[in-house]
Amino acid sequence: MSAISSASGNPLLTSYAQSIIPDLESSQANFIAPQVVAPSARSRYKIYNEVNSWQTYETQRAIGGPATRIPWLASDGQLNLEPHALENPIDDFEREDTSDIVGLQQSKVRSLLSSATLSNEKDLFTYLKANVSAEGGKGTWNASTDPIEQLDEQLVALETALGRRPNRILMGTLAWQIMRDNAKTQARFKSGFASITRDMVSNVLIFPVEIAIGGLLYNSAQPQATKSKARFVGSDVFCFYADQNPTMEDPSFAKTFTTGRGGIQSVRTYREEGSRSDIVAVDWNRQFAITNSEGVKRLTVTSS
Repeated sequence: MSAISSASGNPLLTSYAQSIIPDLESSQANFIAPQVVAPSARSRYKIYNEVNSWQTYETQRAIGGPATRIPWLASDGQLNLEPHALENPIDDFEREDTSDIVGLQQSKVRSLLSSATLSNEKDLFTYLKANVSAEGGKGTWNASTDPIEQLDEQLVALETALGRRPNRILMGTLAWQIMRDNAKTQARFKSGFASITRDMVSNVLIFPVEIAIGGLLYNSAQPQATKSKARFVGSDVFCFYADQNPTMEDPSFAKTFTTGRGGIQSVRTYREEGSRSDIVAVDWNRQFAITNSEGVKRLTVTSS
C-alpha cells in the first residue's frame, strides 16, 4: 500500500481560499498588474503596440450602406500559464489536539495563501524590473530638481503615446521619502513635509492620478539562512495606465493572467502516512504579461 494517498480537491477549502484571497493580496501587485481570469491556460490575449484612441472615423452611414469598420490595432499574444503550488502538513498530533478540524484546515490555507501572495509579489517585480527600463537622465531628486515636474513629464509623455491619460503611479517607500523631503516639493505646500499626503501630491500633478506607495518587504535569503530584508519596489516609481475593469483585450500596461477565481485554482488534501500527516495543498496557474509597452514609464530615484 502506498504511503501517500491520491490527492483530492476539497471544494469547501477551495471556496474558502477564493473568498479570503482578496484580503491577503497586496494592493501593489494588483495595483500595477491586475488579475485577469483567462478562459484556459493556453488562451490568447491582446498586445498593444499602439492604441487607436487617437484615431477618428467617418461615422455617418449611407442608407443601406455599411458601417465604417475599425481595424484592431493590436496583436495576439499566446498564454502559457505555468502551475504553482504550496503545501502544509497537519500532523496527527495537531489534529488530536483540537476540536475544530475545519478551523485548523482553514488556518493552514490562510498561511499558504499568505506565502503564495508574498512570493507572487517577488516574482512580479522581478519580471517588471527586467522588462521595463528606467528612464535615462531622470530620477535624481536633489536640491536642484523638482520631483513633481519630472512626474509631470512622464505623465504627459504617456498621454501623448497612449491617446489617453495614465491613471496610476506606484512609488516605492524610498522614492516617496526622497520626494517628500525634497525642498521643491515642500515649497509647493504650506503645511510641513510630514503632513504631505498622496492626495495632496496627486492634486498638484498636471492631472490627478491614483498613487500607491509600495512598502512591502521580503526575506531575500534562502529558507533557513540568515534573514536579509529587501523591498519589492525599492526606490522605483512606475507611472502607468491600468483599466479599472481589466479584460483579455483592454490596453492596460500589465496583467496577471490566472485560471481560477481570486487566482486560486484549487485546494487539495491527501494523506501521507510516513509523516503521519494530512497535507493541505494550494494550486494555482499564473503568467505575467506586459500587454501595452507604451503604457508605462519607470524612474529609479536617488537623492544624489
